[in-house]
Amino acid sequence: MGRPLLALPLTATSTVPAEKIRMRCSCIPLPSGLNLGLNTMKASKIFAVSLLSLTLAAGAQEKQKANPSPSDPPIPTRAMGQGLYEQNGANSCLYCHGVTGEQGKVAAAAKLTHPKAWKSYKGLGGDAAFNKNKAEFLSRLETSVVDLILKGAVAHNATYKPDYFNWKATGGPINGQMLGVSGAPSAAWIKKYQARGVTKEIAAKAVYLYLQKFDTEGVFKN
Repeated sequence: MGRPLLALPLTATSTVPAEKIRMRCSCIPLPSGLNLGLNTMKASKIFAVSLLSLTLAAGAQEKQKANPSPSDPPIPTRAMGQGLYEQNGANSCLYCHGVTGEQGKVAAAAKLTHPKAWKSYKGLGGDAAFNKNKAEFLSRLETSVVDLILKGAVAHNATYKPDYFNWKATGGPINGQMLGVSGAPSAAWIKKYQARGVTKEIAAKAVYLYLQKFDTEGVFKN
């Protein structure tokens, strides 16, 4: 028989310094199967750490949708608008207008992909007014749509009466099913972030910023 690979006793009473034991053991080749097992364990740990990082990042992104920090001034952002828009439940933005801004569960809901077909766009003078003074038109469009999102269609139809808005050009009042941020899912979302200073007005402006992403007609293009 050949000489044993390890001649040092490894009992608790051994007087051999631990450092020498480690040095001598380190030269012992590990079976290939054991090496493979260790590599697999390392890969599993790396995967677990990566997965945890992605989970934490997703959680941070979700918080960002409301407001960056409780100590920051609450300002409307597209991320905030997305957080509200994507709430589930009947009468939510997502429910009525759909994931892509159209083909939601309410047939009468405005197609967010076609802002030129919005009653707000038509009431402000349509393409003629847009082409004449784009900056002024977009400012008025924001005021009109934010008022609609904030109050809901019924109140908006009854109270939005600026001298530059022609209701006759809209083809009729906006469908009363449009509840805006007063719908239950939206109201619950706003209540959740009230402590951070998020108000209905801020939420309405945030949604307006977010819905611009659906535009396929270049109305909001710089």
